Amino acid sequence: MKSIGLLFIVFFFTDCFSQEFIIYEGKVLDENNKAGLSNVHIFSSENENIGTISNAEGNFILKSKKKVNTLFFSHLGYQFKQVTLNYKELSTLVVLLKPSNINLREVVIEDVSAQEVLERVIDRLNENHFVEPATYSFFSRIVNTEGEKICLLEEHTGYIKQLKNHNTEFALEKSRTKAFSRLGKEIMTKVTMVRMTEMYTDNLGKYRENYLKKGKFNKYQIKFKDDAELFGRPCFVLHCSIDDGRYDDEGLLYIDKENYGIIKKKTLGSYSKEITFQLIDGRYYLKSTQYDTSFKGTKQRRTTLYNLSKETSSMDFLSKIHIGPKKAIKFSGNFFDDYWDDLNFIPLEKELLNQINLSSEK
Repeated sequence: MKSIGLLFIVFFFTDCFSQEFIIYEGKVLDENNKAGLSNVHIFSSENENIGTISNAEGNFILKSKKKVNTLFFSHLGYQFKQVTLNYKELSTLVVLLKPSNINLREVVIEDVSAQEVLERVIDRLNENHFVEPATYSFFSRIVNTEGEKICLLEEHTGYIKQLKNHNTEFALEKSRTKAFSRLGKEIMTKVTMVRMTEMYTDNLGKYRENYLKKGKFNKYQIKFKDDAELFGRPCFVLHCSIDDGRYDDEGLLYIDKENYGIIKKKTLGSYSKEITFQLIDGRYYLKSTQYDTSFKGTKQRRTTLYNLSKETSSMDFLSKIHIGPKKAIKFSGNFFDDYWDDLNFIPLEKELLNQINLSSEK
């Protein structure tokens, strides 16, 4: 059984390059069993352009240049929660998420079929999702593991721009990588570190599964699953599948009942990928991605956090990212430095931190 902990929102004021940041740090728990909840989206009601997600233990860190009065917490299968912060009682705030009681699909009568819902989604992709050009700040962590042991860890930050012609450009700001095993060192020194380019596939305008294409979706079996709620918005849930090796096999779509935008899409099969979008000013913007696959005999997980950002003249955007072996070694460094002073990021889990500590002591 997981240990039970209280969620304390802790506030820190830091001076980094003459910028003040307020840091909101805590832990998200299931109300029933008090277990930590991973992949909870936490964001500000005052500024939807900043946000973060919790790690596997439910821990999160959110940084803001302005004081935040309210935080929103959203997680699939749990009730959307709004928390008003009390700056006079900093150590007494406990936030628990309650499992949602959305009606099961089989007892809800709708006047639209699953096929019709998907057709409306495809018809409205342009107005709902193709918000280009759009610039995001991003944090991306790539973890390779052998069994339960970490062998390679990468972290990258910067900016990503989606253009009208559906290309994607990067302005890489910071990168670091560290090997923790023989295989990890082999990957780091012999394999070109271009796996960040998988972030191209997070662009719904450029990469779409076949069941999201007008001429191909009708080849799939489209079925309703139980309804859900994300970001406080009721969702249809569609299961798309096909018995044909020429097509993407299977996926789930979480669709806003009001405007048929995609709030989350999950690819199922030999690899799994979840992409979450948030409705902001009538359009859907990237918020996070989790991608699980295998790589060079290891299990690999890429977690990417996106936040809308204003583009500045100092950003040097490139259409390709090249982090070769020599550059990867150059970026190998201390994982307990001040790297994150002015950035939103996802905290590392205790087990990973323990392994990093043990590696540093050797």
